[in-house]
Amino acid sequence: RYCPDFVDPTTCERTLEGHTKVVWAVVPFGDKLISGSIDKTIKVWGGENFDCERTLQAPSWVRSLLLVGERLFVGLGNGDIQVWSTASWTLERTLEGHESGVGSLVMCGDLLVSGSNDNTIKLWSTSTWLCERTLEGHTGTVYALALCGDKLVSGSADFTIRVWSTADWSCERTLEGHTSHVYALAVHRDKLFS
Repeated sequence: RYCPDFVDPTTCERTLEGHTKVVWAVVPFGDKLISGSIDKTIKVWGGENFDCERTLQAPSWVRSLLLVGERLFVGLGNGDIQVWSTASWTLERTLEGHESGVGSLVMCGDLLVSGSNDNTIKLWSTSTWLCERTLEGHTGTVYALALCGDKLVSGSADFTIRVWSTADWSCERTLEGHTSHVYALAVHRDKLFS
């Protein structure tokens, strides 16, 4: 739903229609919006009324989106990650390695970091597109990733948050306290919110 200027977020100005199933991910793209759905499509919305300008087909349901420069990274339900050029809207490559859905993506320097339903975090080089390392430790789906200074933090279905050093990728600590899945993480100033 589109609420201009968030003057009154309780008032919906327009409902964007086009996906036929649940929308899992949305990212801003300049003055446009990109959405991904379990209907196996990625839609680009733009113009004054946010009409659907383009639909991209995916081989599996879309679980996560990350926009960096002129690249759109798409985490899929089958465990793959697609890399799309937003300049030409062509599929540049597909990264394979996760055994299950990729629900979280974040960029850490020149590494693409992905969290998956296979309980792992993978670090992908954006120059070679190879998986350089797999971080293990969570015993449930990795739902959320965030950068907090020089740390990578991950939230999981195992009710924990893990703090990883980006220097050597060791797990420095495990934060406990949640009594259910950790679906979202956000960093604001010197605080981590979960």
